[in-house]
Formats: sequence, C-alpha cells, structure tokens
Amino acid sequence: MADQLNVSKQVDGAVANADVDVTSIFSFKSVPNAVAGTVGELMGISPAKIKSKANLTKSELASAQRFIKKNVGVLIGMMPEGFDSSGKATGVPKTMLDAFYTKRESRAKTKAGLQTQVKRAI
Repeated sequence: MADQLNVSKQVDGAVANADVDVTSIFSFKSVPNAVAGTVGELMGISPAKIKSKANLTKSELASAQRFIKKNVGVLIGMMPEGFDSSGKATGVPKTMLDAFYTKRESRAKTKAGLQTQVKRAI
C-alpha cells in the first residue's frame, strides 16, 4: 500500500524509528501504530488525534472521507483475512467484520469451533 500511495520512504523511516519487530506481529491487534504521522498527512487528520483517538473536526472528517473514497480499493486490499492459517481470528474489529467480511458457511476446524470470516470481493 505504501508504494501505491508513494509514501514508502516515510513508512520505512517511521517503522525504523519506532523499532518495530515485524517478526513479533502475529495478528491485526498486535500491529503497532507506528505510522500515525504519515496516515494523518494522507487523510488530512492531525497525527495526535489519531494516536489519542480524539474526535475529528468536520473538515478532518470530510478530508478522511475523500481519501477513503479515492483509495477504497487499496484500503480494502490491505485488510487482512478474518482468520489466519490455523483458523484463528486475526483480531479485526467487529465493525470492520460486519462491513467487509462474510461468515464462511461451513464451520472451520478451529479449537473454538467458530465460523471463519472471509473478506468480501469488491
């Protein structure tokens, strides 16, 4: 995604500065927010608001919506599958699962016996 949005150098620098060990990332939940500055610049949102999960102003919200609408294919393409190779959930938030994923009809062979989530084709 960074290549498609021409921010590879910024992302690589931010990840290096944050000292992120990519081998320790096992799920969507464990991905650190190392590139809040770059994301903020792309979306027109203050990086501090992204880090603190603060409310957005109307102009920031409109800017983010324009970015998402313009880059919807790239953004959906970067989202993980709803399960890993062993059938365990990847930690995608329920609001995202409801909007972009469908439950697989047959039950997966998971320890919990849960249905797996599969990303919808767009």
